[in-house]
Amino acid sequence: MKKELILFIIFVTVISLSFVFAVITGDTITGRASSQQTNASIMVIGGFPALEIISPENKTYSVASILLNFSVGGQESVWYSLDNSANITINGSITFSTTQGSHILYLFANSSNGNVTSKNVSFNVEIPTGTGSGGSGGGGSTGTIIGANKTPLKPTELLFEIDRGEFNLTITLGDSITEAFKIKNINENNLNIKINVEGIVDLIDIEDSISLKSFEEKNVKFVVFPLKHLVVRSGKIILNSDSFSKEISITINPRSPLIPEETKETVEKIFDLIVNQTREPLKSPELSCDDLQSLSIIELENACYNSQTEDIELIISRNQYDIIIDSLTFVINGDFESSWTCGNSCGGCDILESGEIKTYYFSPLNPEKQEIARLYVSSCEIGEIEINDC
Repeated sequence: MKKELILFIIFVTVISLSFVFAVITGDTITGRASSQQTNASIMVIGGFPALEIISPENKTYSVASILLNFSVGGQESVWYSLDNSANITINGSITFSTTQGSHILYLFANSSNGNVTSKNVSFNVEIPTGTGSGGSGGGGSTGTIIGANKTPLKPTELLFEIDRGEFNLTITLGDSITEAFKIKNINENNLNIKINVEGIVDLIDIEDSISLKSFEEKNVKFVVFPLKHLVVRSGKIILNSDSFSKEISITINPRSPLIPEETKETVEKIFDLIVNQTREPLKSPELSCDDLQSLSIIELENACYNSQTEDIELIISRNQYDIIIDSLTFVINGDFESSWTCGNSCGGCDILESGEIKTYYFSPLNPEKQEIARLYVSSCEIGEIEINDC
């Protein structure tokens, strides 16, 4: 009876586990109980490990430190490979570092009998400028930030700083001055900053560009060339790096050179007329010749002979003093027979206004002998200039 009971238990077990066990034997099992003895070997075939990737996900990350988190069951070991690189065995969640771009992470788990389950996920890494990259960690933590002791880059609107936004300069005629401003790179990237000048290109000498290392500060100098006329000039210096720029406004106020004590009274009288506008402007005869010369009311800028038109071209300038000029006389080589006069009684010849630069044209009597041109206001000689070829 004992023997039959054992056989019955074996029979029930084989039938109930027929989808799990493979029975290897020399005899065919018919499913009927028998008292005949037989030899049987039973091998259990295990299933595949259960495996799911929780992180990373199929998305874009803004850091280079990525958490690898997963769930697994029925495994003997787990390992991963990033972009088909070398396999790395792990025991749990970790944090790994990678580079910018597209990546594929492969995760594997095997059972004790060699069955392997694999999963993979694609993701991107796009690190904004100035963001630190992640460090390694374990146990599901995201790790620490590599380079946390560095100052992140500022947004694009703050690439560099300057200590001056404007210059209001006063310069004596004929003088040049040197000014400077400070510029500082306020991020971790090296910068190449282009420098342009607008409105006063003829007056400003400054370098075309400047290079700054991370957080470097430099002193940028520029030279203002001598002014020739008592005319206020304005413009700006533009500093540009990528899409970010800053401007420095420049205003240049000219002033006359120091004049002798005896002419100060005349200067004060002229400024009183300009500022208050309470009286009619002075006419040139009311000023002495010394006054006209010392105040640089009119100046000869250039004189040349144009062989194609056979004209002498005289360029003269006038400062901003609001004084009525009755007449201008141009004399060639000191010969008053070779002279031309502009005045109120001279049709078609206008005397230039305050702050104006003007060119006058004359047909000389002797084109082959043109050496010196002289300018007179009324009967006062203002100056002379050599005549060159145009």
